[in-house]
Amino acid sequence: MKRTITPVILVFILVTALACNLPFGASATPTPTADVAATQTASADQLAATLNAYITAADATGTFEAGVTQQAEQTSQAGSNAEATAQAAQNTITAQDIQATQQAQSAAATLAALSLQSTLAAQAAIQTAQAATSTPPPPPPPNYPRITFASGGTSATKEGNLPAGSSADYLIRALAGQTMLVNVYSPANNVYLGVIGVSDGIPLLRTIAEETSFRTTLPATQDYHLTVAAPFAPSNYTLQVIIPARIQFQSGAISASVPGHLGGNQTNFYLARANGGQTMDVKIVSPGNSVLLTIYGLDDGIPLVRYVSGAWQWSGVLPATQDYMIETFASDGAMNYTVEVKIQ
Repeated sequence: MKRTITPVILVFILVTALACNLPFGASATPTPTADVAATQTASADQLAATLNAYITAADATGTFEAGVTQQAEQTSQAGSNAEATAQAAQNTITAQDIQATQQAQSAAATLAALSLQSTLAAQAAIQTAQAATSTPPPPPPPNYPRITFASGGTSATKEGNLPAGSSADYLIRALAGQTMLVNVYSPANNVYLGVIGVSDGIPLLRTIAEETSFRTTLPATQDYHLTVAAPFAPSNYTLQVIIPARIQFQSGAISASVPGHLGGNQTNFYLARANGGQTMDVKIVSPGNSVLLTIYGLDDGIPLVRYVSGAWQWSGVLPATQDYMIETFASDGAMNYTVEVKIQ
């Protein structure tokens, strides 16, 4: 650490030096001569000048140290200011980076939204173009014999003879949701059925399954292609197609009446849905009660009444939940009738 000489110490030193130049004795001091006085005056002036020099040097030293201290403080302040400036610059750069990242994310989101919008627009354009393109009409049905029902009828039959390894084809028009039953009868039960939708091409039954009866709820309104095939031996056959009329009840009603017409030795078919344990009453109103009645479960095939018994009405508790087939048969020629059904 640097030692500093203060003005007070300098004065003390100079006074001591001046005192040393004066003679001291036990007796009284003699009066100095003119030369001695001049010498002492010169010494005093020299000491005064020296004192002034020391004072000036001390002042200069204090000024220098103050300057150094001020410069150090300024340097420290400048360093603090530089550090603060650097930190502010770093904060500015960080803020700019965050802003740039946010702008990039916003731009990416905008591009994604525009891409999605473009995709949706393209899909809409494709759908519009597809909608504008007219659907080609279905191919015309093959030139097969068509099965039709008599007016008011619900069934029809076709008869024929097949050589071994041959088949015969028919068309019938039916509606989606209707129940269709197809049966083929042959002496040896060796004539088999095939059923295919003409418009949709869906096979419902193939002849290789070797089935002689078929029942389904039709999937579409279209022509249906029926095939009877005798793959092994020649045979006669009778093809029967039944599309029963469904008996509908009004909301909240427990009974319904359906008018009908029959030709001689003709049968009409109706379906009524009911639950097991319910009581069903069926009555056929016809001239002379000559239209007779058959009822059986469509799923289980259990007969509740047969027309051969001469019955024209029936009442009983139903054994199961299912559709019940109601058949009307005219034994005495053509006539009108009404089927009355109550289920409760």
